[in-house]
Amino acid sequence: MSPSTDVHGVLSAIPASIPPIGAGIVGLVHAGSASAAPFLIEGHRCAIHGSGRGTETRVTFESGSAVDAVDASLGDAVNVLRAPGLLRRERAGRRGTATETLLVAPTLPIAVIQWTAPARSLPQRIRVALVPSGPGGKGSPAAGLAGISITGAPGVVLPGPDASCLVLAVVPSPVRVDIEEDGRSVVFVMPPPAGGGDGVVTLLAAGGTPTDVRAALAAAAHTPAHAVRAAMPPDEDGMTFETGVHEIDEGFAWARVRLRGLAARLEGVSPRGRLVTGLAALAAGDEESARTALATLSPGGPEHALVAARLAATLGDPSAALAAADAWTASSGATFGASAQADELPLLGLAANALADGLRYAAPDTVIADLRRLAATAREPRGEEGRTDGPRRRLPMAGRALETPDAGAGPRAEALWWSRLLDGTPDVEPPPAPGAAADLRRAAAAFVANPDVGWTLWREVLARGMADGPAGPATWDGIRGRTDAEPSVTPELLLTAAHGLLGIAPDAPVGRLVLAPRLPSHVRSFRVRGIPLGRARLAMSYERVGVTHRFTLTPEMAAVPPLIVFEPTVSGEVLATRVDGEAAELDVKSLARRAATGGALTLVPVQLPLDEVRTVEIDVRPGTP
Repeated sequence: MSPSTDVHGVLSAIPASIPPIGAGIVGLVHAGSASAAPFLIEGHRCAIHGSGRGTETRVTFESGSAVDAVDASLGDAVNVLRAPGLLRRERAGRRGTATETLLVAPTLPIAVIQWTAPARSLPQRIRVALVPSGPGGKGSPAAGLAGISITGAPGVVLPGPDASCLVLAVVPSPVRVDIEEDGRSVVFVMPPPAGGGDGVVTLLAAGGTPTDVRAALAAAAHTPAHAVRAAMPPDEDGMTFETGVHEIDEGFAWARVRLRGLAARLEGVSPRGRLVTGLAALAAGDEESARTALATLSPGGPEHALVAARLAATLGDPSAALAAADAWTASSGATFGASAQADELPLLGLAANALADGLRYAAPDTVIADLRRLAATAREPRGEEGRTDGPRRRLPMAGRALETPDAGAGPRAEALWWSRLLDGTPDVEPPPAPGAAADLRRAAAAFVANPDVGWTLWREVLARGMADGPAGPATWDGIRGRTDAEPSVTPELLLTAAHGLLGIAPDAPVGRLVLAPRLPSHVRSFRVRGIPLGRARLAMSYERVGVTHRFTLTPEMAAVPPLIVFEPTVSGEVLATRVDGEAAELDVKSLARRAATGGALTLVPVQLPLDEVRTVEIDVRPGTP
């Protein structure tokens, strides 16, 4: 072996053997027939995407290295099973049937492609096409090794961007590794099949710093354990739905997984896209992804300040918000406020007010006053606290008026929308957005006025992504980057559920949570777990029996009992209310009638310290849908 093929000494970390990945994949899985539709599996530092049936298998690493295609000449795929970080497909070819498993380790920069089959059906040649590099995409990472053959080594080490490297290797070791004449492909020539029974061949691709790559290759010895983690649903610390409807429960879990993937690959995404990703992560209780998004935003910018403020309001951690407030209330902050472009001012005002709200018990009064003054200079003079007294109109699908800023006030309309959405009451006309993002914003607004319509719009987007999304089943966004003109759909899906459907508005500094569920009239049972408030996690269950709507609030984890401002909206005229089984006189409020069915909507507000399991029962007039 030429010394130049392992300049970093990383190939020695490759294990002599790699156990097969077990046949049973348990967790968040989506099974179906193979098709030409795309697929995407992802971890924090690596992703694989391609065609479900073909040989197109592209591997990308956070370091910038990439593999363009992998071809083992085993025939077309027949059946496919997908998990967040794993894809398994059966391939049928002239030499028999083989099982191909693609795996992305959840936290390591390594991708594994493993074939399990009778010895005669295992791959004999594995061709890995490299992504062109250099000016005009005419070069190759293997250009310096073009035309050579390597023996006595499991693979090859290629240079990557910014002093990183890309390792391609096969276990068990190949007879030789050929670098094609143009340097565009690496071909592993395997020994002829020997003996009977099933065998295993594993291709490893790792990209990153030599230290990270060495650790990832050594961890390949535990590939079955990585497979178990790659199929797991999102952590239970975040929000989960339990409705008994597979499409909804699994779809919401997949959306949380996809959001985690978006947060791990924010490079090149606009500040507004990073902002929305961070806000959605907080709404879903995904602290890690929220902090990842925050770290990619420029300190001093309104997007960074708004995510930091929401981090304080949702999780009770004021550290990032204090740093943002300090920057804005110093001389540099005053200069920024004075010199900001007109289209930046509305978001600046929203972020300044959010910082003041999130820090009112963590920052000096002078800082809070400075933030309020900064917000006042940014907001529309005739508005109050970012609100507007502009004309009102009715949405076609709803029966109540929505606030609408004057025509042409795009940035102000957008800031007003985000303000009301994050407050859990998106009762304003949503700003325009393309495609499914527009449907979700309409859904969020419709939940306030007509929960049936809001639910239909939200579930349609959820179902489309689960069936055949832009990057394959269980996706809502394409694989390429996003821009302000094309906002990510996944964050909007989660934001609509948290703030539109559930009406969540956390206020962790005072231990208070507004929870205003707006369930459609046909739903008879519903449960959501993992609602975040500081370090506490709450659950809400709903069931309807006859004329009674019963809500149960449970403190899943809470050192200090939070105060719940509970404001459910129910269908029908309310006749009686009970709290913890005792009759209660609550200040119920009749809302506008729904345009779709003509049924009345009623708001039933009550405040409850959640020191134990609490129940709220609402009886409505018989005959209510």
